[in-house]
Amino acid sequence: MKAIINADIFPKDLKSCLGLLGLVSLAGVFVGFFFIEKPEHRILYYFFVALSLAVFGKTVLENAKLFFKENKLFSLFLIYAFFVSIIQSLNQWEDVWNTFRLIILPLLFVFILPVYLNSQKKWENILVAFIIGGLAVGLYALFDYFIIDGKNFMLPSNRYKGIGRMDNANIAGFLYSTAWIIFWTKKQAVQDLWQEYLPKFSKFLMYIIPLVFLLMVMASQSRNAVLASVVATGFLLLYNKQYKVIFGLSLAVISVVGVVIWQYGDFSDFLSRGNNFRFGIWQDSYSVWQENFIFGTGYQREIVAKFAGYTWSSPHNLYLGIGCYLGIVGLLFFIAAWSKMIFKNIQALKISKDQTFVTLIVFGLVFSLFETHTIFLNLSYEWFFFWLPISYTLYLDGQKRMPSK
Repeated sequence: MKAIINADIFPKDLKSCLGLLGLVSLAGVFVGFFFIEKPEHRILYYFFVALSLAVFGKTVLENAKLFFKENKLFSLFLIYAFFVSIIQSLNQWEDVWNTFRLIILPLLFVFILPVYLNSQKKWENILVAFIIGGLAVGLYALFDYFIIDGKNFMLPSNRYKGIGRMDNANIAGFLYSTAWIIFWTKKQAVQDLWQEYLPKFSKFLMYIIPLVFLLMVMASQSRNAVLASVVATGFLLLYNKQYKVIFGLSLAVISVVGVVIWQYGDFSDFLSRGNNFRFGIWQDSYSVWQENFIFGTGYQREIVAKFAGYTWSSPHNLYLGIGCYLGIVGLLFFIAAWSKMIFKNIQALKISKDQTFVTLIVFGLVFSLFETHTIFLNLSYEWFFFWLPISYTLYLDGQKRMPSK
């Protein structure tokens, strides 16, 4: 019988042991998005960061230097965002610290990942771990949703709110949509894994995985996730010239719209489901932006939007949120810097042939129109479509500097 764990993978010295512990912690951070409550999940991330800085601090610092050297425009945007927020918070030193923390935590994620994921195979492995974690939690969640609670995802009142971070249906929709996308870009790697360890069930599992992710997205009833998934999947199909599949998918979308109209009586009823009131939230958030249109309010002022008797602390639009926090100057700065990052990821696609990160960006461009409000967040699901692709380009920049064999 083939051994599941090869004894050769175990490290022979202390630094290698700590490196393996860091890699396991990183896998835990990725998989933990599905089921660990926020405080515990962030503690795991802090442990991962502290361990990495202690063991590989010099390499992390070299990655930081390389990042700022290779991404000058984005670096200037970071400096602008930091100083605008600091100036707005000078009377509250606690706010100054919080601003620094919200900017440095995702940056450390960018700098540290290439230390562990120093080959294309390791990037692939961590994403496959994310898929397997999503599958395990998704199977349990579907059992709980359909069998234990007996719910029907076609009913508006039955949005999936389950374990851990899934208390928010939009986060559930986002994470399982992300898992759906990564599965299709890493399908061969997942299939190789099953064929190596579970060859008798490999074909069955390859059908089960996308079905689980699809059902979880539908159960979440997150229209943002559904729309972004359709656009990202369409991008993948176009890139791979799968025109027949696009035709079939188009027919499927038309069929779903037909079912929705039949179920709700009118498509506008479905669109208004959930008391989201996006247009009202955007209008109220824009009035906050107008108070300091040029330079914004800084990141320590909470943007409160009130509409139809509800109160929201997020504009539910990334670009409107950046406008509120950093003004029109910051928004234009961000668009220019992020556009250049997207271009770098497109160039990386030509080099590595890895479609994952560009597809995640496409997904994020759509999703961020309706949901998030900032890129500067403590460990959060938004990191997948923003900071993860940036870290991947940093890895490729580092590979270019390595001497050729």
